[in-house]
Amino acid sequence: MIRVVEPLGSVQERYLWLGKERPSFDAPEAFVFFSWPHSVGFLAQSGVWQRVRERVGAATQPDAARQCDNAWQDLIALERANLLDAILGRQYVSLWPQEQQQPT
Repeated sequence: MIRVVEPLGSVQERYLWLGKERPSFDAPEAFVFFSWPHSVGFLAQSGVWQRVRERVGAATQPDAARQCDNAWQDLIALERANLLDAILGRQYVSLWPQEQQQPT
């Protein structure tokens, strides 16, 4: 399974979440979680995304390829939404106050 998910507070919380998402499966042998401090584009340019796709078998398993494609689209959408929030000042604090327009 490959999916973009919200961060949780602990590994135990992630196991509980995973149990709800995949109730018919045993606990996984391993998890891989990471926070990427760069752009989504750089994830691809650096080759990391291709390595993720290879690791989950996207080239030979259609379901894995679909999950990778869905995760990629989620990452693109999250990055765009975050950029828009930054531009519009939502959930961000500016270092410079906005200029007040004087009435004419």
